[in-house]
Amino acid sequence: MAEKKPDQEFLEAIVKFLCDHPEAAKITRTVDEMGVLLSLKVHPD
Repeated sequence: MAEKKPDQEFLEAIVKFLCDHPEAAKITRTVDEMGVLLSLKVHPD
């Protein structure tokens, strides 16, 4: 698994604090010519 970057770790910490199901939170980090995109998927509840 790729190493997590500080921006991804920061978002993950906030999301896991706010979510009712923190174990279900998934963050993906994509870098392209336009910059960095952090995508978040959480439990439907």
